[in-house]
Amino acid sequence: MARDNIYAQQDIPGDFQFNDLVAEVFPDMIKRSVPIYEPILENLPLLGHRYITDNSNVYDLGCSLGAMTFALRQSLPLKPENLGAVPQNVTFYAVDNSPAMIKRAELKLAGYTSPYPTQFLLQDIEQVDIHNASLVVMNFVLQFLNPEKRYEQLQRIYQGLNHGGVLILSEKFTNPDPQLEHEICHLHWAFKAKNGYSMLEIERKRNAIENVMILDSLPEHLRRLEEIGFKVVIWQQGFNFCSMLAFKL
Repeated sequence: MARDNIYAQQDIPGDFQFNDLVAEVFPDMIKRSVPIYEPILENLPLLGHRYITDNSNVYDLGCSLGAMTFALRQSLPLKPENLGAVPQNVTFYAVDNSPAMIKRAELKLAGYTSPYPTQFLLQDIEQVDIHNASLVVMNFVLQFLNPEKRYEQLQRIYQGLNHGGVLILSEKFTNPDPQLEHEICHLHWAFKAKNGYSMLEIERKRNAIENVMILDSLPEHLRRLEEIGFKVVIWQQGFNFCSMLAFKL
């Protein structure tokens, strides 16, 4: 795994981008930056075993290097007998608008056999036709969409989900109380420093990403999902990051 030292070497001008430079170190970057990323990845198969159904589609929207698609696809045939039958006739769609990410995701998954066909789509997630879905994954992606388009995107997912289907929505969120926001941000920066980032790297990354990652508060996320029709529960949370299960019941 290549180590993320992008912002240690130089002050890179411009906004953060999911380009070749980032794609090369992305696994290390997200592991050292997002406190709930590894717990999500580790426990994602449990959700796949429970919610992916026969004759349905699974969507990984903003798939980056395809880690979530890989975890789900490779674990399905290993579903324990006491959790029911292994789902049949399931198709995976891994979607990202970064050519660097899609290229590497395709190469990774090509090296592993699977009974489940997987299509990689180099596309904006707003353009994807979501239909017959038992499970949709959107991890740390909504925060990069235009805020005015977020409701519509979630509504499209709701409409494309089958009844009983679930959206896994993971996001970094902001706290509406400025004092609490100050405290939780500093704790998150301390988490990154514990994982080997210098304060200079943390500051440079924060400056690069602040114009492209616009955060909502957790109450905003929950209210929007519930207005659309989802039933929501938080299943992972750490610092100012959380992962929600949004059910279409």
